Amino acid sequence: ATVTLPGPNTTESHACWELDVAGELDLDPQPTIVAATSRHFTSTRLTLSEAGSLRLRERVQIGRTGERHGFWTGSLHADVDGSP
Repeated sequence: ATVTLPGPNTTESHACWELDVAGELDLDPQPTIVAATSRHFTSTRLTLSEAGSLRLRERVQIGRTGERHGFWTGSLHADVDGSP
């Protein structure tokens, strides 16, 4: 798993994925745990060809037992064969 934690200078972290898929892709990364008071932002940009296929699973757990909860937001932008 990936754990996001607040740092000494900022509570924010960012993850950006850019995927160009022309075949078949099954993407199932380990969960992200947004711990303490951290703020985590994810952005996924996907370009898929007409013949391409994608299965994407994103799992996020907000907080851990006994801690204040963090904040997470994610966005997905997909274009298939040149069209949004």
